[in-house]
Amino acid sequence: MRYRPTVPRIPTNANGKRDYTALPAVDTAAAEPGLDYVPPQTALEKELAQLWSDALPVQPIGVEDNFFALGGDSLQATRLIASIQEKYPTHTALLAPFFQEPTIKALAQLILAPQDGGIPR
Repeated sequence: MRYRPTVPRIPTNANGKRDYTALPAVDTAAAEPGLDYVPPQTALEKELAQLWSDALPVQPIGVEDNFFALGGDSLQATRLIASIQEKYPTHTALLAPFFQEPTIKALAQLILAPQDGGIPR
């Protein structure tokens, strides 16, 4: 995991309710690739990284980066997987495995898995 923004506490308004609009902006510059950044190598990994970049405010995205650690949520994940399955139809369900291992590398392996009906590359 490269970056996970934190704040000491959630700000509150005058009524004591959480005030999410008062949170500081996420510094995406702090999400610069570190030593563990692994760039996409194959055409499929590059296409998946582009789809992730469209959904997340972080760039670049490495193949071993965790979708949720980069700021993704379950709704974004569901939309992302739906668009991937539309582009790469497989007989393998991708959503449940994605929640277990939310990386580009694992997703590419699932798409390409011949025993699961993946597309040959």
